[in-house]
Amino acid sequence: MMFADIPSGENVFFDANTFIFHFINEPKFGQACTDLIVRAGIGDIVAHTSTHAMSEVSHRLMTIEAIITRNGNVMHGAPCFAGTRVTAQTFFDHIEAGYTVAQFLNCFPTVREEQITRLISKMRDGAERSAVSVSA
Repeated sequence: MMFADIPSGENVFFDANTFIFHFINEPKFGQACTDLIVRAGIGDIVAHTSTHAMSEVSHRLMTIEAIITRNGNVMHGAPCFAGTRVTAQTFFDHIEAGYTVAQFLNCFPTVREEQITRLISKMRDGAERSAVSVSA
């Protein structure tokens, strides 16, 4: 059953993914989740959730807000793009091999363009901070 097929007045439980996919505008399911949330907002369906689900949403959104995270249980603790199993090293390896950012994102659709943009911005800021002044 698709979300759009849920009859008016139906009681629906929203799990964490419903909210996450809405907030990050997930390419495959984001719009369907947004539409479902809107239906609940206008009273077309009756939405329910749990404190556990909302806690998970909060945690996952904070993790997604981060650019790079490290978790000993994911990819042997290698730094990964937040919310994915794609290591930062994989990005650098692809760029060094001549891939464009667009090609990398095509290969790794769980990484968001915003994450790459923010990582490059942080790298630029780091380069500016670490520049050593020399006499001309």
